[in-house]
Amino acid sequence: MGISNSNVYLYAATDTDFRIAQTAAKLAGVPSGNVIGDFSAAYNLVQNATTNFVLAVGSAALYALYYNPCGWGGLAAGSTPFSYYASAQCSLLRSNMFVNAAGQTPADTFYIAIAFTYYAIHCSYPGVFPSSGLPSRSSPQTVCVGNSNQGCPCSSSVSGGGCNFPSTPPSSCTPTQSAFLNNYLSYAETASSKTGLPVNFILAHWGIETGWGTAAGLCSGCNNPGNLIISGQGTCPCGNVSKFSTMTDGVNEYINVMNTRYSFVKWAYDKYGLKEACMAIGAGCEPASGIASDIYATGRYNGVSYNGQAVSNNCYLSSTIAGNGQAYSTCAPTVANNDGNGCNGCGYVGCSLYETATTGCLAQYNCVTA
Repeated sequence: MGISNSNVYLYAATDTDFRIAQTAAKLAGVPSGNVIGDFSAAYNLVQNATTNFVLAVGSAALYALYYNPCGWGGLAAGSTPFSYYASAQCSLLRSNMFVNAAGQTPADTFYIAIAFTYYAIHCSYPGVFPSSGLPSRSSPQTVCVGNSNQGCPCSSSVSGGGCNFPSTPPSSCTPTQSAFLNNYLSYAETASSKTGLPVNFILAHWGIETGWGTAAGLCSGCNNPGNLIISGQGTCPCGNVSKFSTMTDGVNEYINVMNTRYSFVKWAYDKYGLKEACMAIGAGCEPASGIASDIYATGRYNGVSYNGQAVSNNCYLSSTIAGNGQAYSTCAPTVANNDGNGCNGCGYVGCSLYETATTGCLAQYNCVTA
């Protein structure tokens, strides 16, 4: 059994090699966000090779990871703590190890990158590839070539649905956030296309729920980015949430929940915008609030306007049409004296979500994929 495609990364440091890496990723089923051109991001991933499988695609990437001859990332030029495999691998490596997928020519790199990426996931080469006789790999040299932060050379984004997302995590992301984006952006795009909610909302929601992929529903292979508790599912060993067999299963359940039990969030987004959607999901209206049956029955969030903004800390209980005099259940402040910025009561949670979604690392992902 090979490596999960979400744990496979292709690092390239030139335009040509980046295109090769994109093609190899697409053919092998690796998420597009796992093709990276940022040396610092690749360096961090190789340091944690026990969970991240990195292929250096092209000589520039190989030289950078082995010698860092350009002194990228603020590190001393001339050496790194890394070593590499020159043959195909299909299990996670030791720390500070990566796979050399660089050929001596671009054509050789193209062949090797496709073969090695596919092999990492399937433990076999594609049917049309021979099991022997692969082109010779390039050897590391102390030659400064390539770019420290190679962006996508495409004229348009590789992201779907008309959204123009960065090809690598923005520099404002922390290393943990960058790894989170590389692992889960493609899944968030799928969830966005099925729920009608913007990608930055979904990424922020998952990031806050799971400590940016380090805890609760995304630890120990639990595959539960939304920290859902679903009857009949196994329990995640590192959090009182459900465990799913695959990430696709976990994302599909998140989509189902957002479209049914949490449909008031999309309603708030359509009527009042992203901030109100964030405040709605943080307003104590979710199923765990103790008024689950009312929310399930109405599927709506209170949109009564006050001073030009929807009141965010009331749950919509008894009517399917917002703002017509229905009864409400008012939340108490979640954190005393911390419900400012236009938030009311439990809306503090929503303000935190909104700020995470719209500032810094996730600001460029404010788009609904088609």
